[in-house]
Amino acid sequence: MNFIKVRDYWTNSIPQWDNYTKEDAEAVFRITGSISVLDYIMAPEADIWKIRYAGFDFRLSVDSIYGCEIELFAEEALPKGMELIKLLIANSFRKVTGIDEGWYRPIHEIYKGSFPLHEQRSGEQQRNAFENEHYRLIAKIVFTDKFNLASFISYWDFDSYVYIEHFAVNPLMRGQNVGSSSLKLFADLIKKPVLLEIDPLIDEISNKRFHFYERLGYQLNSYTHYHPAYNTQFPPHQLLVLSYPDKINQKQYDRFKSDLEHIVMNKESSK
Repeated sequence: MNFIKVRDYWTNSIPQWDNYTKEDAEAVFRITGSISVLDYIMAPEADIWKIRYAGFDFRLSVDSIYGCEIELFAEEALPKGMELIKLLIANSFRKVTGIDEGWYRPIHEIYKGSFPLHEQRSGEQQRNAFENEHYRLIAKIVFTDKFNLASFISYWDFDSYVYIEHFAVNPLMRGQNVGSSSLKLFADLIKKPVLLEIDPLIDEISNKRFHFYERLGYQLNSYTHYHPAYNTQFPPHQLLVLSYPDKINQKQYDRFKSDLEHIVMNKESSK
């Protein structure tokens, strides 16, 4: 992650930002609370910002060819440049847009080990989801000696809310506050009401899971709710609907139920 000197400046990249939009980047700037945007230029192939962090100015550009590059022009700014990269990584997610991307494989391995078969999409259903304009898959990447997958969230972005379809933490990182920090960051970035489902409260594990979400501010809604089956060999399964930061009313639940049936589960496959 060291900066490389090129002529009279030093440069490094943020790998997980290589498909970011202007809105994605500026949402991250906003939630850090320590980055000031001094200038913005919309170039033909890139979005370019002049930003200030810890008393030093940096140039950050995002484009479809080179990804995200950060540049500094004073050698004494190098330590703060490394801090800035770590800050941007800590406050952002990697956007995964297809099953052929490198990060999809470790996500899928965690996915298979975290959810029962009746709650999993088939390969065909997953491809269909990626083709839907509302579907998103994001990964929380952390850097120690290398980049590692910490958690992932698959969700559906609608005009008035988002629905988290699947969320899981890397088993090797459980107990390290990864789950709660990932969900807090997601809520801060998305700035919309969040809906998700959990199993009925029938045992210690399901109650523990509920209290995890409850501590994060999620509210339990009283609607009788069944998730449509992913596979025709299974019946619809009953789940509880949680929402953040407030409970949802009947109209909001009816909208969610309709979106779930007609958009999220529209591409059902019996395979």
